Amino acid sequence: MRLAGPEGDERRQFLAGEPLGLRVRVEAARPLPAPRLSWELRDESGLLLAGWIQDLGELAWAPSGSSLRFDVPELPLADGRFRLRLGLTDAAGEHLYHQLDDAATFVVYPAGDERGVVRVEGRWSREEIAAPAEIGRP
Repeated sequence: MRLAGPEGDERRQFLAGEPLGLRVRVEAARPLPAPRLSWELRDESGLLLAGWIQDLGELAWAPSGSSLRFDVPELPLADGRFRLRLGLTDAAGEHLYHQLDDAATFVVYPAGDERGVVRVEGRWSREEIAAPAEIGRP
């Protein structure tokens, strides 16, 4: 498992808003039906920020080994230390085959004036308000 920057280079440090790629190789020691891969993004205190479950059958699972990638075009994190947890379960999610609590750790630095953990995209503009005399006109 590795984290990659926009050029595909392995990295552990990112700027807020930069692309981030997760590359994972999943292999089974014995033949088994397509498992589910779960991932969790947690902050330094262990707070769950995001999570997802991917059915590997949807990605043409091959028990001999499957190379997978998950790409985030713009990292929505602003500042801090983060870690990824990965888990592999059966299709029903009842049997845990394998889990990596600290599959990857990385640091995000602000790229501008961002503060906090999450980077919120948006922009300010001036809202025009009608003058009181115009409001009462029919």
